[in-house]
Amino acid sequence: MEEIGKNEECPCGRGKKYKKCCKRKGIRWYRDDEGSYFSKCEASIPEEFLESFDQSQNRFYDLFGREPDPDDLVIYDAERHSNSYYKALIPLLRECGISESWIYAMYRTDGLMPNAMNEKYITQYDLDAFAAYIKEYEEIKDEIDHWGDKREEGELNVSVPALVMIGSKIIEKQIENIASSLTIGLNYFLNYQNKGRGDIEAVPCTLTEYVSFVAIRTTKTLNSISKLLEISEPGSIYALGRSLFESYVYLRAINCDTEFFSSKIFPSLSFNEYGFEIEDGIINYRKIKVDSLFGSSAPKRSNKDVLKFGDVCKKYGTDVDEELRSLFYRYACQFVHIDALTARSIFYEPDLYTEFDESLIAAACSLSMATILLEEFANLSITPNQQKADLLFLVGNLASDLCDCFMILVMDGEQSDEMYEVFLKRLLKVESNTWKRKEEYLAMREGGA
Repeated sequence: MEEIGKNEECPCGRGKKYKKCCKRKGIRWYRDDEGSYFSKCEASIPEEFLESFDQSQNRFYDLFGREPDPDDLVIYDAERHSNSYYKALIPLLRECGISESWIYAMYRTDGLMPNAMNEKYITQYDLDAFAAYIKEYEEIKDEIDHWGDKREEGELNVSVPALVMIGSKIIEKQIENIASSLTIGLNYFLNYQNKGRGDIEAVPCTLTEYVSFVAIRTTKTLNSISKLLEISEPGSIYALGRSLFESYVYLRAINCDTEFFSSKIFPSLSFNEYGFEIEDGIINYRKIKVDSLFGSSAPKRSNKDVLKFGDVCKKYGTDVDEELRSLFYRYACQFVHIDALTARSIFYEPDLYTEFDESLIAAACSLSMATILLEEFANLSITPNQQKADLLFLVGNLASDLCDCFMILVMDGEQSDEMYEVFLKRLLKVESNTWKRKEEYLAMREGGA
């Protein structure tokens, strides 16, 4: 590679000779063997960063047992494969009072931060691009400001960036409220089923104990989803959503078949949950001491009685549940184990301004599973009538809020997923769901068809 000639046109795009443009500002342009240009600037590291730089180099030695050499990255510990840098930086810039248009331009120019101190080191081409992105954001902001007027006039068309900015805020707020409401609903259910603390000991031996165990587990799962949403871990949220789907299917089976718990669930619990038989001080892992806990009349399970989740879902689920198992459940299963099919999801980072955060989508899907699960808690034979009515009222409102979320996702025609439509179909099957935009959605679907 070699530096370009001083009388050549400067690659920055200003139309001036190199010697009178970037070269004068301390920016050096080079041409590689393939004819591509790249620049370097003669800028020194500010003194306030030198201490941090030294600490980073010392940390490298502590971690890897050697001094870094010239071929090592200066910033060797950054998550180069994710948006975590921008997701951490943008809130800090907002706290400092930086305008949203400037932040947008910074993101669009891969972290460019022009100011009075460093402008002389930045090409005019990059400065012009930064200014153009500021203008672009202002146009998007103007579209957002007039969004309400468009909706009142029946106009649903909106640019993708405006839709994502509007929709993300709505979905994020809805998800927070839904997760909190679900937890309250589950605790309300638990407090009526278990009057004291520590009522469940060892293996759940009754339907009340079993469904209480499922409810407690679900509250913990919801708490985990909220924490994972804060750190943007969609794969882990999907994995938890899978467990909610399983709990839903089994509770629905219990509600559809009065013998299901006693004939399928309870034998499974009694068979697996207790200790092993010890012979001459050696554990026999093939023989489980069921009788010592439940007595000789404890139900036994043969191989032909082994529960197969797919069969249970097909037999007791709604017609839409099979679609959910095919789309959502199988997709979520990929995140439970190391599966190469999830590679794109792991490495692909969505554009923060034109694509919805996958963590929000995962949360909306998983909370939908928790919502229909709560409906099954309400429909249990052991649930008092008044509590049943209360929980179904809550479920209806939550289903309606989730429909709003998926409606927004569906409106992004370029990135819409078949799974969103299936979740909408399932949420509309919730009897207490009185979603106000149902007709609007059906009309949009018909128009799209």
